[in-house]
Amino acid sequence: MLNILVFCVVEWLFKILFDRKYITLKARLVYLSDQVERIVVMGRNRSITLQSNRPMLENKGLKNKRIHWKIIEGTLHNIRVLQSIIQTLERHLKNNGPVPPPAP
Repeated sequence: MLNILVFCVVEWLFKILFDRKYITLKARLVYLSDQVERIVVMGRNRSITLQSNRPMLENKGLKNKRIHWKIIEGTLHNIRVLQSIIQTLERHLKNNGPVPPPAP
């Protein structure tokens, strides 16, 4: 039996406002299942991994329920930056819909 693993890297750039300056960050979807997704957010010299339950909520049809986010790797000391990152990620994921399937 032949198993083929297809891997698709989904990356995008986004900007957040911090201390009256825009900071450009890169987001990379590194894990996606029916229940959770993990996104690595990378700055110039730091990265954090965020996990959300968005796929589970979408699968159950719970559009009005709030997405639960948590940091599973890395540290971030400024809560306003974290809130801005999460808000921008949610807006991007909502506007761009689900992740496209990998090419064969």
